[in-house]
Amino acid sequence: MEYLNRPPDPTADLIFLDLNMPGLTGFQCLAQIREDTNLKNNIIIIFTTSSNTDDIEKLYAMGANYFITKPTDYSDMEKLINTALALIQVSGTAQPAFQDFYIRA
Repeated sequence: MEYLNRPPDPTADLIFLDLNMPGLTGFQCLAQIREDTNLKNNIIIIFTTSSNTDDIEKLYAMGANYFITKPTDYSDMEKLINTALALIQVSGTAQPAFQDFYIRA
C-alpha cells in the first residue's frame, strides 16, 4: 500500500494482486484500495494460487475486476494475462458479470 500511495510517474491503472502476501493479505489490500479515493478506480486482477469458491465470491463482492488462478505452465499464464488484458479493453474499469469474473485457461 505504501508503494501504491507514492506511485511512479506515470501511475498504473491495473494492479495484479495476490492473496498470499507478507503483511497485508490480498483481501485487506483490496479493501484498502477500494476505500482510497486515489486508487479506487484502478482495475484489480486477483492473481493467486487459490481457486476457492468462497474466496472468488468474496473478492467479487469486494469489487475486484477479475480473478485468475495461477497456472503452473508459463504459456498458460501468458494466455490468461492476455485474455484479461483483452477483456479490460472491452469492459474498461467496469466489473463484469459474476459469470465472467473468473478467467480460466
